[in-house]
Amino acid sequence: MHLTLTTTLMAILTTGLFLTFLTICLLNRNLLVRFGYKLLALFVLFTFLRFLLPIDFPFTQTIILSSTMSKIIVYLHSWLFFIKEQPISVWVIFKCIWVVGAIVGILYYIFCCLRGEYYIILHGKELTNTEPYQRLVTDICREQNRKNCFRIIALPGLNVPMLFGIFSPRILIPEDADLPESHLYYILRHEMTHHFHHDLVLKGLIRIITIIYWWNPLCILLNRQTDVILEMHVDDSLTKSDTGRTSEYMNCLIDYASDTVQKAPFSKSFTMSLFAKKDSDLVKRFILMSNNQNKTDLPLSVLICCIVICIYLCSYFFIFEASKPPSGENAGDLIYMDTIEQLHFELSNDTYFIDNGDGTYDLYNGTVYLETTDTTEYSYPGTPIYTPENSPYPITK
Repeated sequence: MHLTLTTTLMAILTTGLFLTFLTICLLNRNLLVRFGYKLLALFVLFTFLRFLLPIDFPFTQTIILSSTMSKIIVYLHSWLFFIKEQPISVWVIFKCIWVVGAIVGILYYIFCCLRGEYYIILHGKELTNTEPYQRLVTDICREQNRKNCFRIIALPGLNVPMLFGIFSPRILIPEDADLPESHLYYILRHEMTHHFHHDLVLKGLIRIITIIYWWNPLCILLNRQTDVILEMHVDDSLTKSDTGRTSEYMNCLIDYASDTVQKAPFSKSFTMSLFAKKDSDLVKRFILMSNNQNKTDLPLSVLICCIVICIYLCSYFFIFEASKPPSGENAGDLIYMDTIEQLHFELSNDTYFIDNGDGTYDLYNGTVYLETTDTTEYSYPGTPIYTPENSPYPITK
């Protein structure tokens, strides 16, 4: 299993297809209703998995790129200089910057989480055992047959209810909130349902993946669409069995969101909020809630599901690679390097040269003949040179 430039490009191409279709469905009312949030969540899942495993496998088949694309791929892997006999290419430099950026991003994410924890401890006011919070939380846990592990905390600088904490869940309420009990019930149940669904865990996993791929603009889209899908899931859980409750719940969202702008004294990347980041996201949720009694288009959904799975699997079965050096009169058309790393971008310990005795050298990887070259100057330092008589493998040329 290898991570190379072409495996990374394949991952970007595949996830780009998934996220493009997901965005189209979220922007089109008819598609949104026909597919429902569950099928859209499938696109988020496979996008996450493809980002998680941007590698090729032993069974992966190579599709040769055109000569123009091959020149680009080969150039990115061309050695610019050496550091302690280690060849450095554009791709190596990019991977180093990638790793450093990912480490910095993850450390900053942890710092923001700890800062939010500290802010809550320092400024939060405990409301867990006060009415009506205690009674409402107890009733909701009894309805859902769940253990009551929640704390209610009033927090200054906050104007939108939020769920904070995976192992010690806290529902954060704006300090000066004055909500009717009917609205408070839906607000508390909404945030508690996020915890029951483990949404903060799912959101955290997505955030970590997008932090690792910090350089990919598609990650911004994945973060945002994930938030919308998770909110739709909670909306469905609260309203699917009771149309009367749907109306009350939507009125609660409208009344509370009409003059509310989301703000918090710390990053919201590790919290779940009642409201979407944009009004358009809230409209999408209302569309699904208004049509939650309508069944999705099952045959079409199954077809789309099969297509998604096929695209995902094919992205591992096939991979694009630069073409191998041509022979004959077209041998000079492309620029190629002279070692196994330049051909397959992964240096093997079994790579060696055979001295033909006439000024040329045959390059082998194990028993596999790769090419003939007239110099070993640009080979990887330390690549052994043998004669046909003392070769460690049978000569197959």
